[in-house]
Amino acid sequence: MWISSKTFVELSNARAQAEGQTHALVVQITALNTTMDWMRVRLNQVEQERADLIEKYMGVKIQVPQIEPISTDTSEVLNQSVSFEDMGDDEAARQGYGWNEDGEVINTRN
Repeated sequence: MWISSKTFVELSNARAQAEGQTHALVVQITALNTTMDWMRVRLNQVEQERADLIEKYMGVKIQVPQIEPISTDTSEVLNQSVSFEDMGDDEAARQGYGWNEDGEVINTRN
């Protein structure tokens, strides 16, 4: 398949622009994550200092909430989500499902 040189140059420029935008977004996400980590540490520190002051001046010990980072492991969430997409006959057969004469789904592993 052949394309014109003009189309090739346009596609190359579009790809380079997309790569540049991707790099810029990665840098921005890194900066935002660093800022959020700093804010989380500072807020936890301020809450602890507040609880210490209340205990010191009022004699009341209070529990301090801690803000922790969320897990970035999405594999567990993706595996728990329900998909209503048709997996196809080949995938169904691989997983052990089939059809009987009445058109009902059956488990062929039993």
